[in-house]
Amino acid sequence: MNSPYTVLVIGPAQYMETAMNIPNGVVDRMTRRLATVLIRQSDQVVVDALRPVAAPQYAEPVESD
Repeated sequence: MNSPYTVLVIGPAQYMETAMNIPNGVVDRMTRRLATVLIRQSDQVVVDALRPVAAPQYAEPVESD
């Protein structure tokens, strides 16, 4: 795989950015290896590649109380 790398995450943008910036986390480790990290928040992520969900092999429905 050649750079640049793109990571798309789904979740509240501010929480995701905070998680990426935790001490000894993704950004910290990458910058120590002289990589440049750019975090860009977006209101929308498009998922354009999907695969069918397999039928559960062991899961069974549970009746609610």
